[in-house]
Amino acid sequence: AGHRNCIGAGQALLELRLIVARIAQRFTLDLALGQKIEPAPGTTMYPRYGMKMRITPATVSA
Repeated sequence: AGHRNCIGAGQALLELRLIVARIAQRFTLDLALGQKIEPAPGTTMYPRYGMKMRITPATVSA
């Protein structure tokens, strides 16, 4: 906001996109067994109690 922005903000966002893409390629993310999501209203919707996830290595398909 305004003229006083972080000089590295663009670089940080680019790195974040690359890291998220790399995780999405290499792993499968699923909700943990028995995990239920209860939405919490606010300015944006978010899970009231967080989201427990199960992360497993992605399988390589031929």
